[in-house]
Amino acid sequence: MERDNVGEHKVCPNLSCLRTCYIINDDTSARTDNDNETPPRPTQLALPKVPPEPFLQPAGNLKKSKYWKYFWEVNSARCFGADKEFVGKARCKLCIRKPKYVSAVSGTNSLSYHLVNAHPELAVTLEATPKKKPSNDIRSFKGFEKKRKSAQEIKKLFHDSVVRWIMEEAVPFRFVEAKSFRSMINSVVDNSHEDNMFRISRSMLRARILKLGVLCKKATKEELKKYQCSFTTDHWTGPNDETYTTLTCHYISEEWEYHSCVVDFKVFHGTTRGQDCGEDLFRIFDDYEFKSKNVTIIVTDTTASMITFGKTIRSERKIEHGFCVDHNLHRNCILAFDDKNLPGSERAMKTARATIEYFTKSTQAMTKLKNFQSSSMLEKYQEQKEPKKVLQDSRTRWWSTYRMLRRLRFLKEAIGGLQGANEIDCSPPTELQWDILEDVQKTLKAPAELQQVLEGESYITGSLAPFAIYKIRCGYIEAIEDDSTNESVKYLANILLKDLDERYHPTECGKVQYFRKPETGFRNRYISLHPYMFFAAFLDPRTKVKLTVMMSDDNYKVLLGDILDNMISLNDQILSDNADHETINERASDGGSRNRKRKKSPSVFDFFDSNDETIAPMYELRRTCQTELNSFEDRNVTLPFRNSSGHFNDPLSWWKSQGALRFPKLAKLAKKFLCIPATSAPSERVWSRASNILTIRRARMSDTVAASIMLTKENSRILRKHYTALTGSKYIPPLPSIYEDSIQDYNGDDIDED
Repeated sequence: MERDNVGEHKVCPNLSCLRTCYIINDDTSARTDNDNETPPRPTQLALPKVPPEPFLQPAGNLKKSKYWKYFWEVNSARCFGADKEFVGKARCKLCIRKPKYVSAVSGTNSLSYHLVNAHPELAVTLEATPKKKPSNDIRSFKGFEKKRKSAQEIKKLFHDSVVRWIMEEAVPFRFVEAKSFRSMINSVVDNSHEDNMFRISRSMLRARILKLGVLCKKATKEELKKYQCSFTTDHWTGPNDETYTTLTCHYISEEWEYHSCVVDFKVFHGTTRGQDCGEDLFRIFDDYEFKSKNVTIIVTDTTASMITFGKTIRSERKIEHGFCVDHNLHRNCILAFDDKNLPGSERAMKTARATIEYFTKSTQAMTKLKNFQSSSMLEKYQEQKEPKKVLQDSRTRWWSTYRMLRRLRFLKEAIGGLQGANEIDCSPPTELQWDILEDVQKTLKAPAELQQVLEGESYITGSLAPFAIYKIRCGYIEAIEDDSTNESVKYLANILLKDLDERYHPTECGKVQYFRKPETGFRNRYISLHPYMFFAAFLDPRTKVKLTVMMSDDNYKVLLGDILDNMISLNDQILSDNADHETINERASDGGSRNRKRKKSPSVFDFFDSNDETIAPMYELRRTCQTELNSFEDRNVTLPFRNSSGHFNDPLSWWKSQGALRFPKLAKLAKKFLCIPATSAPSERVWSRASNILTIRRARMSDTVAASIMLTKENSRILRKHYTALTGSKYIPPLPSIYEDSIQDYNGDDIDED
């Protein structure tokens, strides 16, 4: 072997990986390959002084740990190309044959771990003991003890999981008895389990779903009994020609969170007359033990039967009824559907629909339209992710005419290019017709965008209704007064404005009109918005300031007076309920009426014996409410309508963070009126989701099972919250996922989604 001034260049027999190292010539420490005895003391290693790589250097002066003398430090400034992977690491001086780089970012823990475990001969020198390599298995962590489930627990979990699968995926019940399903389960089941453990039948599924439906109804009843609620209701004809009815509830929780749930879903037996619908609503309220004072309003569509429905619930239960704002706006915008309200337009709307119909009926023409967009050099076609199709409007679909015109105008260049190349056989609109369609689209833009905002279910909408009516009316007036607007479209805008005024009766100066009580007018419909919508607009810090612009001064003063009266009434009612509750507790603590002394009945002459502080408690309440109302009315108490990202601000977050602390009495009123939905869209969304359950393949499903599935899916959040309290079991079965609103944080951008 070669020799140098340090010692012999040998293979250290103590190293399991046979690394080459420098061993000092010492009779007591040196050994040969034939030696089998353990050395009496640790081997003294001589470390190399010259770095083997150009990007390595001795450890800096600041690194004084005893472990650093066994490592080269990596200089990041000298690392280029593939060497950059070593940045932040250190190389062991002892590992020569197989260079070892250890992370040095988090201190010397990795260095010490490597030395003690890879070089055990240094254990005495470093005064450390070898450590075991940490395991990635979760069972190796401290405190983890795998608990083996019993056969009964496995069986219950399996059955509950199948029930969830059936409800979420809308699978027919007969699938669980199919041979293919049982064969699939048997292929993954351990043979140690019983044969009938993973068997489940249709009757068992039905029983478990009905049980979940009963529990969900109890949980919903427990959840809603302490909140002020608003409701929406609607009817729908299912695929089995049955008439279904639903009732949705909307409320603001103690944490100032806006929630929605389904209270009722069933087949409606009998006629859908207003009187019958009202009696059915009373049965639901009695079943849930709803009190009229805890019901703010019920919003429905604008059909004639709902007028009778509103009169019934107002006269018999003193419950307020309001019309869906979007239904009214749709009835207004549908006047632009035909060409009869566009004289001199050369039948522009008919030509537009004929062009759309040509592309929808011809697969080849639609393919050519898409290919043109993909190959076009126009910027608007290059920016889109996928080529767009034409859209057809419908009389019954909200803001569909605006979407149709907007999409058709977007595809104007593509349609013109195909026509110029003689690749399509249709007659697209002329230049005059294109100009008219553009003006019609501009006129319908404000109603379409505001309708989409008012449809939301996951945010406050009732407070935006007065703003929507005001802006739509202003848009019609702008279209009429704009000199560039085509005369045909001006005629249409006048018709739209006249119809809108007949529905909402603005003031003489053209501002939004506030009526203290709902009044009927044209075709026995309500005139103006429900007064509660104005209450919500005032209690919303985003729209409060704009009410002075949208309303006349006299009208605004009347609104403030009514809000003050509602503040006093609501807070007085809460005080009375608390006093009654304390009286009941006192009677219970006294041991019943027999052991309690009869109190002296009050007399009118008690006025002379009372103290000054108790003479007029109602006057004190009025004074406090008036002070709060004046402070809240200040223009400095406001919230920007949009945040920095362009989305709508949440008024409930403002009430939670500062409003409830500064205005405690007004906060109670805010929880009552801000939960009002502006439209009946929540009920109509229930039908969209119910169509996934009541399919042709499941037409034989009973109405009770369908109702249990819908209640469990819609109210799974409430069922999870109250499941343990209702059943006494800590085990919560797998439940269907919670539905989310499809319109989240809408920022008012143009509508252009399929």
